[in-house]
Amino acid sequence: MGYGKSDDDTQDGCHHPSSISGVGCRLDTVILLFKTKKEAADVGGISPDQLARYVKGQSSAPFEVLARLSAAKGVRLDWLATGDGPMLLHHDIGMSNADARYAAVTAAFDADLVGRVLEEISLIYKEFGWGKSLQQLGSEAAQIAADIATDGQSAEAKGAAVKAAGAMLRRQLRAAVADPNSDAARAQKA
Repeated sequence: MGYGKSDDDTQDGCHHPSSISGVGCRLDTVILLFKTKKEAADVGGISPDQLARYVKGQSSAPFEVLARLSAAKGVRLDWLATGDGPMLLHHDIGMSNADARYAAVTAAFDADLVGRVLEEISLIYKEFGWGKSLQQLGSEAAQIAADIATDGQSAEAKGAAVKAAGAMLRRQLRAAVADPNSDAARAQKA
């Protein structure tokens, strides 16, 4: 698509039209319109890992991928490319871009899964004697839930995914305790 990093980027990179991170940020908003990141990747004809690289601005998304994702959810390609104008093709229903993003987030939000993850990580941090604020716990729980959510997930599958995420967190905390100067320790202190 031929966009690159600009000196005029805002801190979040979402506002400058030629910014690769700006397109990635808007692409992330489009992905929220799908039930899962895997579904979005499937529609785009790419792997979830490649989709993540586009969102993070690590590589430029080809036009075909952007067109498939946009068409599937009624997003205007010019908005995706530049951030200008309304996000949705059916903007005439009176939905602002902020409202569209909120609708996307709430549609993709699985409160039960986030609650399970929050409970699990709270117990794990308590087990290790690490204090985290409610905001930190909530943010981490939401991120983990977003990473492990899959379409049509049964209660048993959710439980297994939460336990697996908990096991990974325990390994990270053990590594942080074993070597306080490690990357794992710095990440947990952040």
